[in-house]
Amino acid sequence: MDLELSERTIDAIAFKVAKILKRELKKDDDAPEMVTTEEAARILHISKDYMRQIGHRFPRVKGEGRNGRVLYVRSALLQNY
Repeated sequence: MDLELSERTIDAIAFKVAKILKRELKKDDDAPEMVTTEEAARILHISKDYMRQIGHRFPRVKGEGRNGRVLYVRSALLQNY
């Protein structure tokens, strides 16, 4: 089955795809960059143990369960320390 598309139709499809991709990529840009406790400690030039002690001062997300992984918002580390 051969399908012939005009150049105008191809351009319209490409434009629509580009709009969708731009919107989807922008969604990812809105999410803050998250770092582990080890990376946060390295950014602040402190030990991992001390980072765990002062971690409550920074915006963070904790995983489920007793031993859930803690992730910190990178930009907040630099602004609030």
